[in-house]
Amino acid sequence: MSTEPRDRVGLFRYTSDTAAIRGVGLLDVDVTGSSQVGALVGENDGTVSNSYSTGTVTGRSSGGLVGSNEGTVSYSYATSSITGSQAGGLVGLNEGTVNYSYSTGAITGTGWRVGGLVGFNRGTISSGYATGTVTGTLEGNAWSHAGGLVGYMDSGSITSSYAIGSVSGNPTYVGGLIGYRNGGSITTSYWNTDIQETGIGKGSSDGAEGKTTAELKAPTGRTGIYARWNPQPWDFGTSSQYPLLKADMDGDGTATWHEFGPQISGDRPVPTPTPTPAATNTPTATPIATNTPTPTATPVATNTPTPTPTLAATPTPEATATPTPTPTPAPVLTSGYNGSCLLDSDGSVSCWESRSGDEDGPPAGARFSAISSGYRHTCGIKTDGTLACWGSNTRGESTPPSGRFTVISSGFSHNCALHAADGTAACWGNDISGQSTPPVGVPFTTLSSGLVHTCGQRIDGIIVCWGGLSGTFGE
Repeated sequence: MSTEPRDRVGLFRYTSDTAAIRGVGLLDVDVTGSSQVGALVGENDGTVSNSYSTGTVTGRSSGGLVGSNEGTVSYSYATSSITGSQAGGLVGLNEGTVNYSYSTGAITGTGWRVGGLVGFNRGTISSGYATGTVTGTLEGNAWSHAGGLVGYMDSGSITSSYAIGSVSGNPTYVGGLIGYRNGGSITTSYWNTDIQETGIGKGSSDGAEGKTTAELKAPTGRTGIYARWNPQPWDFGTSSQYPLLKADMDGDGTATWHEFGPQISGDRPVPTPTPTPAATNTPTATPIATNTPTPTATPVATNTPTPTPTLAATPTPEATATPTPTPTPAPVLTSGYNGSCLLDSDGSVSCWESRSGDEDGPPAGARFSAISSGYRHTCGIKTDGTLACWGSNTRGESTPPSGRFTVISSGFSHNCALHAADGTAACWGNDISGQSTPPVGVPFTTLSSGLVHTCGQRIDGIIVCWGGLSGTFGE
């Protein structure tokens, strides 16, 4: 997305004080604008939570997620690389509240005020951190104010936060925590002295404390240097790990750090997520209305009756439990451009066309657990978990990958399905807009394909999309 010289550039240009955005993930964005440029929101007066972005953002008052903020950004993160003036890893200009959030992307200044988390701060920053490299540059006769957490702090407050990224530029305006501090308050916030010698480039250092890597990692709870921190959003780890933020992203009522994005690379082993559905060939139901059929699941281990235990020494063969009958799956109908197919309760598929010659029929004798139709083709998951497609193959849409799969969904001339082993997505067919290039290594519970895009729901509940007419955000 390139809209220079427009101001307020993002997936949402402006959000009012009544707006709320939650659970939006943007992958591999490429956003350029004049001013107030963010991957998700150009200018935010509302509430942004449980959201994130990856990619690149360029402009003045630019941020990895939000360009300028007068509202609230919480439980969110960005790994995007940012280039511009008054630029921050998460928020460019903050005059509102940023809490329980972090950024890991590299920041490069093309003017003044660049920071790992926030470029220019007049608001509140609480319980946050930044790890990205910050580079201040000479623009005309002025150097960037470059800080590991905040580039320029005019007023407001920073509480219970830290920065561990390297910062470079004119030493007068470079700090591990803040580049230039004109005012505001700092409480129990730290920078890493093993990486950056000076914490505040210019201005008062009251409230800012430099700590070594070992000192930052040593506490394993709300003790020592973290005794005054609110423990709710933090997981302090072991004595050899940095504190990380935690969140309940999957809605199970328990907040954990590994639900909350990549965080500090290599600092802790990430638990391997358990993909949904379990290892069966029955697809997970898709909550979004699409062409993807949802067959009724066949209960496991219900066909064998449980025998009645022997009473005394004399067996009673007649006293056995009556087996519960297996419910018959309901038929599923799917329609494409020129034809329709019916998945019957016995797994057989029959198809018919409005014009002859558009689609071949399904493989003879095959039995399926799911089918989905696209423009002039249909694909299905056979009862052994493998894929079969028939019909038009001009874009490779009827040449599926090998392996075993669960959920399947067809777009115009592409398809996506979920690997049974780990829940990751595989797509094939037309890829002109990136619709057949899903995120690598990301497990999903369900997915749904549109014209030239596909969206999937991750195991933490967040919706991620790829493809789209611009090839940038997804739909």
